[in-house]
Amino acid sequence: PVGIELGSGVDGTSANTLEDYEEGTFIPSVTGTTQGTATLDANVDRLAYTKIGRAVHITGRIRITSVSGVSGGVIIGNLPFPHVAGLADQADYGMLHVYLYKTDYPSDAMGPVMIELSQSGSSNGTIYYIRDDANWPVLPASAFDSGDVHMHINGTYITS
Repeated sequence: PVGIELGSGVDGTSANTLEDYEEGTFIPSVTGTTQGTATLDANVDRLAYTKIGRAVHITGRIRITSVSGVSGGVIIGNLPFPHVAGLADQADYGMLHVYLYKTDYPSDAMGPVMIELSQSGSSNGTIYYIRDDANWPVLPASAFDSGDVHMHINGTYITS
């Protein structure tokens, strides 16, 4: 195999060879699960990514300046690589941590907010919030009504 051989000794298997490294920036999309689009501040609209093998790490901050007809939940899209599922027991589910500023959280929200990447082949993730002793509901688009939401995103997911 071509690449950097990892591990102790050269065994010639592609499973231990690092064949891919890439880094860059991208502009994510922010939309509603039902309809609508959010507008990003042109000066705070990019996230950075580093792809090492199949692992894609995302980091950075974006600022939503306005929302137009966004309803349902909130989707972060246009990720640089599609998420790939298929490992046993959801071992491949990706989660990106989200920290929000100037957001109107639902009254039952507690704990972290996250973007879950669970649909194979998709470059989108849905934002969920945590409730005490209950399921994870989708963060409603109404949480972004202030039109001045800062969203810090950090996490890793698996691609092909």
